[in-house]
Amino acid sequence: MANNTGIIIFAIVLVAGVIYLMSGNFPWLDAPNDNIVSGDLQTTQGILQRTVPVESDGSFQVKYSTEEPGEWGIIVVDTVSSNCKFSNGGTQYKSVMLYTAGNEQFVEVTGTNCEFGVGATYDYVTKEETLTNKPIGIQIVS
Repeated sequence: MANNTGIIIFAIVLVAGVIYLMSGNFPWLDAPNDNIVSGDLQTTQGILQRTVPVESDGSFQVKYSTEEPGEWGIIVVDTVSSNCKFSNGGTQYKSVMLYTAGNEQFVEVTGTNCEFGVGATYDYVTKEETLTNKPIGIQIVS
């Protein structure tokens, strides 16, 4: 009887784990790490792209951009490591981008050895679809 109880508990835990993994809301699992490096800049890939320098002299701009056509809105929640700060004085940057204001947005960051994107996400909204908790990607500015 004790052997059967162990097998049953294992099966229940296994099925629960599979159901949990199939729910699919894990931005860190599909975080894009395929940055394109061009000269002094590196850019994440996806609907929302973040462009940062490869190296910093202590202060630099972060560019958020999209090439999506039509009417859209993007809610950005970005992060940077504690040794660096966004222009708001914090390690988190929240913003909304709307197609009516153009497809680029800039924010100033101070610091060196900055790691961007741990837990950073965006939501992309159009009339046709809503994509939530999409990862922006991990980048390091040395």
